[in-house]
Amino acid sequence: MKRNSEKSVLPVALIARGAIYIALGCVILFLSSVLETFDMVLATIVTVFIYVARLEHGGLFALLVYAGISILSIVLIPTNTGAILFALVFGWFPLLYALLLKKTGRPALSKWIGCLAFALSMILVVFLFRRIFLSQSDSAEEILRVLSFFSVDTEKASLWLAVPIAGSFTRAQGISAGLYAAFSLVFAVVFLLFFDRFTPVYIYRIRPILEKARIVGKTNKK
Repeated sequence: MKRNSEKSVLPVALIARGAIYIALGCVILFLSSVLETFDMVLATIVTVFIYVARLEHGGLFALLVYAGISILSIVLIPTNTGAILFALVFGWFPLLYALLLKKTGRPALSKWIGCLAFALSMILVVFLFRRIFLSQSDSAEEILRVLSFFSVDTEKASLWLAVPIAGSFTRAQGISAGLYAAFSLVFAVVFLLFFDRFTPVYIYRIRPILEKARIVGKTNKK
């Protein structure tokens, strides 16, 4: 009887913990609809939840939590940029890296593939956002505002930036995409370095506190 009760309790406990992860993630992403300038920061925080969920309960559990947060947050607030960034760029990033590391066994290769995937997804999201919400001249205006600080002839620069590269895709849009790609790649590398440093801190510093509070289960020490 004891074994049967333990088997029945474990899935219920996992479901309850998954619901807590999803609820906390949605609440934090909801804040990005109010604090729009912190949408990337809040998406990053929720991604740390996914990483912790993987450490505690494995990749499948973390994947289900990621899917639950993504679907609920987008359905509840479709225009929430924090939720969109989490669902399309941030949330799957630690899961992809863990999967690549497991399959290849090569940390360096896994990191570079994960970082490139992160950068490409960020470029795609930014490109779609700009195509839907911004005009073609907005990219050029952003670059011209930066160039004006360096005493560059903005009139000539404006003409040069307006030249199309392919179809309606201008040089300004190409430069903007390149800058976002560089930023995304650097951010992804820093993100992975953070996870590498965060893992021992979580296991040896944060987890014992959570164990005492009975938020997570105790590890079996032999």
